[in-house]
Amino acid sequence: MILFDTLYIHNSGGKIILDLIIEFITKNKLQKNFFFLVDSRYSNTKILEFQHVVLRNKENLRKQFYIENHFKFSKICCLANVPLPINTKTPSLIYFHNDLLLDLKGTHFSFIKKVIFHLKRIYIYKKINKDHEWAVQTNLMKAKLSNKFNIKNDQILVYPIFKEESISTENLKNKNTFLFVSNFNSHKNFRNLIIAFLNVAEQTNRIITLELTINQKTFLKNITTISTPKNLKINFHGTLNKKELNKLYERSEYLIYPSLKESFGLPLVEAVQFNCKVIASDLPYVHEIIQPSLTFNPYSHKDISKIINLALESKNLKKSRIKIKNKLPEMIDYLIKNNDEKK
Repeated sequence: MILFDTLYIHNSGGKIILDLIIEFITKNKLQKNFFFLVDSRYSNTKILEFQHVVLRNKENLRKQFYIENHFKFSKICCLANVPLPINTKTPSLIYFHNDLLLDLKGTHFSFIKKVIFHLKRIYIYKKINKDHEWAVQTNLMKAKLSNKFNIKNDQILVYPIFKEESISTENLKNKNTFLFVSNFNSHKNFRNLIIAFLNVAEQTNRIITLELTINQKTFLKNITTISTPKNLKINFHGTLNKKELNKLYERSEYLIYPSLKESFGLPLVEAVQFNCKVIASDLPYVHEIIQPSLTFNPYSHKDISKIINLALESKNLKKSRIKIKNKLPEMIDYLIKNNDEKK
């Protein structure tokens, strides 16, 4: 039996990956091959179809689970970046999907938060076993992981995970509507984004809408109170479920993505699937997974303004396209291949 250790996943991008893994396994009726260790905060009723253990996300509890159970598994896959808490000869794959644990440049986190990331990085480094294999979502992350933790390239597999779908939404788009799918972490670059839209609104008579997946209270707490021009409408949606988010993708003409760093950037892929024109940071993580319609310098609100105006004025803006393929089936096949369940 194969263990999926997901103890540090309960929300955000990690939860999306875990949900897709569980969906794929259940759809293909492979439940008998897998055992899940899950965070007590994780919510997905399909987990009940698997053998599983629920724990609080504490490393001491995780370690105790491994001490008592590791010999029961023929393979182990750890999601959420952290290697096994004990030494074992069990073949293991560590799925690493947090760029912040490799580099904090551009984040502007508090000193305390930076110290926490630094301590996590040290812990991960100490737990690295030369026999472990690793997996990431892009070749860019592969290079970063290899350089930061001195892991050999041939020990790092590239398995992008996302839901492949193509949705026809051409007749649903609201003109001049921009969507930014993001939480409010500092590296998401909200301040430059808002300044840019204020500048654009002052320079045009067009009615412009900006859809944000944060709540207004969070926004006002972190952004100095602004006077919004009448022709700029900012809508705050807070945390959305998948169905609600898809409706936003359907209605939005553009996805705008000013983030300064991402390990993957799932909204970029999802937006293209919903026929949004993607306007994004001119940074490697963007070009690794999609070909955007337009790019800007995310460190310059003036350049963001310039590119927004260009998008609004362009009658035949090129479509964005996805450059990668979902490799979830390949990853599951890798885990199951030659797997002899321990009795």
